[in-house]
Amino acid sequence: MNVKPKWIRPPGPLNIWKVVDGYETLDDGTKKAAKFSIQDVPNDDKRRQEVLDLMCTHFLAEEPCCKSLEIKDTDPDAKQHYLTLWNYSLDQGITIACYILDSNGEIHKLVGANTLCMKTPETEKDFDEMKKSFKSPAFNKIWDTFEDLSRRADVYKALNVDKYIASISLSILPAFRGQKLGLHILDARSPMAKKYGFKATATFFSAEASQIQAERVGFEDGVSVEFADILDNEGNPKFPNIDSKYAKIMMKRLP
Repeated sequence: MNVKPKWIRPPGPLNIWKVVDGYETLDDGTKKAAKFSIQDVPNDDKRRQEVLDLMCTHFLAEEPCCKSLEIKDTDPDAKQHYLTLWNYSLDQGITIACYILDSNGEIHKLVGANTLCMKTPETEKDFDEMKKSFKSPAFNKIWDTFEDLSRRADVYKALNVDKYIASISLSILPAFRGQKLGLHILDARSPMAKKYGFKATATFFSAEASQIQAERVGFEDGVSVEFADILDNEGNPKFPNIDSKYAKIMMKRLP
């Protein structure tokens, strides 16, 4: 299901939010110095598909809720619902990507991405429209949990804003983890805020590592619930054997 966003990034050149130093691990195990560009996703089909492939391969396999419900391997409907959300994010134009640069300083390879979306009372209607197509019971467990925590956090009221940046998914290729690239991606929302005039961001964080990184760049808990206390109508855990303790909506005021 394709929903045309009610908010789209204003036209203009691609934003490069920051360039950071790191390394690439070569086939023989040695490390080679590298630079990474934290930036907008270029507006072409190849770069768009790279983001979708990253999320389908790694996010669906590793995000605690998706992993608990075995979405990647058993639930094509849930995968399609995530694709709807990711495409909506890419259509808004503010997804943040991390690319390793070649020797000429040009984009070489996608190594991470954070699919973002602008939340306003108007764009909330977009999500209501998308929700009509969500038929996967497993996906709806995740979505209902997110919506419940979001209502309880009430970001608009808590931070006294009429719009804020939210996130759908964040993933880094395994070979490039351990370099704080996820932290740099999260921190890129600050210069983005100055560019587009919003004052807050909030995200549903389900993985402990992401929660720690978010805290390091200034996010605070809005709502925090133990996964063990998130039950279905029969009193059973919604997310059995999940490898994370807390589900959180974390928020941050931005300059």
